[in-house]
Amino acid sequence: MNLPYKPNLTVAQLARVAITESAITESRIRELQEDHLVLQQAMLKNPNVAGVGVTADDKGLALLVLLKKENRSDAALYGGNSRHGWRILTRVSGELVPAMPADGEPAYDEPGQLGAVFTGLYRPVPGGVSVGPVDRKYAGTLGCQVVANGVTYMLSNNHVLADVNRLPIGAAISQPALLDLQPANPVGKLARFVPMVPHDPSNPVYNHADAAIASYDKGIVPDFHLLGAAGTQYGLADTVVAPVLGAEVQKSGRTTGYTVGRITTIGMTTRSIYADGREYWFADVFEIASVNADELFSTGGDSGSVVSLTKANNPVGLIFASADDKKLSYANPMSAVLTALGNAGKSETFSIKG
Repeated sequence: MNLPYKPNLTVAQLARVAITESAITESRIRELQEDHLVLQQAMLKNPNVAGVGVTADDKGLALLVLLKKENRSDAALYGGNSRHGWRILTRVSGELVPAMPADGEPAYDEPGQLGAVFTGLYRPVPGGVSVGPVDRKYAGTLGCQVVANGVTYMLSNNHVLADVNRLPIGAAISQPALLDLQPANPVGKLARFVPMVPHDPSNPVYNHADAAIASYDKGIVPDFHLLGAAGTQYGLADTVVAPVLGAEVQKSGRTTGYTVGRITTIGMTTRSIYADGREYWFADVFEIASVNADELFSTGGDSGSVVSLTKANNPVGLIFASADDKKLSYANPMSAVLTALGNAGKSETFSIKG
């Protein structure tokens, strides 16, 4: 979808953090969306802006501008209030990067921080574990199992399973990833990926999902659970929900394992440089911070992890990037992921089976 793009925002997504009911009327949300569009246009002209979105602090809702580098003139330019009176906050985030560095070569992520728990070989194959192509020495995360027309697939990112559009359908997938155990241990084949479109300043286009699926080889059994904390497991609810500001969420990932966070920004427009050296823009991204100041919610190798509510386990999104300092994680809404996967093929309907 071409720019500008109106973010999908609802009263339900914002009500949790509103200071007063008047702050989240339908008319105020329309004004918030309009002011968001203005910031998007400014983002097109300023390469120092990593993203814009809707956030909240102790004063209530606000628009947020992420800056790659500290810049007083940029902070002054975006600070203050929007046309319709919404506060505009700025924060230095650094680059928003996927799990693989933008060097144009297959990436080498750091080994898992939790030893062999999430990087080990699993049969049956659960969610939250190491996965990657058999001939690429990098590692990502198998997020969960998705189903279409009675067939079960493993879900992760395009940049994990398809190496940013560069691997052919049918490419062999290993669990764990080659980085974590050699030789490779094939479990399936790349079945579909959502094509990612690089940024073109003359015709800017948003991506809505960094996503791909792989089918399972004959004899390989998928496990519909995800690895949890301290040897536990948990299942996902069937119903996908939208990201809500302030909601507590969880994820299971190859590098940092099971972690808990809170959604801090929604409706984001972001830009990221991928391993092919090109820049990709995304719409309706949401941001997560760890609830524990001493813990990362995700880092390199956790790309492809599923974000879900801690209380009801409803899927919310799929992690695809993090900030330079690794303190913040970024995800595509799960509804957008499943829709994009369906549209990328024969228009099947994909769902998550808990």
